[in-house]
Amino acid sequence: MAEASKSEEHRNALEFLQAVKIEACKAKAGKLRKSLENFDRIRDEAKARVTKLLDEKKGLEGKLEKTEADFTINFHHTEAYISFSNFFANVGHQEVIAALRLEHPDLDHTSLEAKFPPVEIEDKSDAFDPLEE
Repeated sequence: MAEASKSEEHRNALEFLQAVKIEACKAKAGKLRKSLENFDRIRDEAKARVTKLLDEKKGLEGKLEKTEADFTINFHHTEAYISFSNFFANVGHQEVIAALRLEHPDLDHTSLEAKFPPVEIEDKSDAFDPLEE
């Protein structure tokens, strides 16, 4: 009987140890599950941040391209304006000299040129052409 009682105590002790091991494994599994959930959450947040940054980068690249295009257009419009201004100023200059010759044929050509020199509008922009780079 003593042996049976020892055997039963031994079995009870083994069952208790097994129950403790099972609870310890459950606790570890719970911690691992929480760690995995935290890892998944952190990974998803990181993906969202990276996606947001990539979208912002695309937006900034688009703005940069638009700004470069606007600059190029404005640069060439400014060049064209200066060229046309010089052309029309000189056309006007020639008309003034022709009108003065008609009204005052006694004036010589050199004195008219001296009194009314051709107009030249200065290009005060730096000679920077973005297309040359």
